[in-house]
Amino acid sequence: MYEVNLLALSATMRDARHRLLLELAKRGSEESFRRLYAELYDPVCRFVGARVRGAVEVEDLVAVVFGRMVEGLEGFDAGRGSVTAWMLGMARHAVIDHQRRRAAFGGARQAASVDDLQEVLAATSPDPLGTLIRDEEVRAVRDWIGRQDEATRDLLDLRFGQGLTSREIAQVMGLSQDAVKKRCERVLRQMRQELPTERTMTGRGGAPCMTGE
Repeated sequence: MYEVNLLALSATMRDARHRLLLELAKRGSEESFRRLYAELYDPVCRFVGARVRGAVEVEDLVAVVFGRMVEGLEGFDAGRGSVTAWMLGMARHAVIDHQRRRAAFGGARQAASVDDLQEVLAATSPDPLGTLIRDEEVRAVRDWIGRQDEATRDLLDLRFGQGLTSREIAQVMGLSQDAVKKRCERVLRQMRQELPTERTMTGRGGAPCMTGE
């Protein structure tokens, strides 16, 4: 519980800093915008990179997301969630638009490989998957993830890859917080039942998706 509280406190402090930088950027501070860009670039790039193939396409979409950020600075609503979740919500819509354009021109839908998603989930973050499982469990988790639908992969990525709280995930995915909690509990319960270890993604006896309410 102590560790969970520290994670929630870290997320709160991070968002308070982001909100301050965003407010200063709205007032014309270029330095504040550069700092905000530097802090948000990695999570946005990881999110897009897990869903889109090709370094050039990823960079193009990341540029689109930050372009929308600049255009929408005045539209950020602090009452709806964190700055990070706001950015990842725009990233999600940018990816969806990209996939639709590809489909309209006859291109195959681009889906990140399970290996790519595994790398994202294991990346350094406030609560990465790599700290929650033993080395010998990685392959089993990767195979299990590969059998899940896109929404489940998004949920796992946002929680364990991006370290978002249930409230932030709800903001990104356009769901209620209760729906996110229930879905996360269901996914983790299913994973515990289907994988050969009870420790997998249980977070040292806790319920990872329940933090940061």
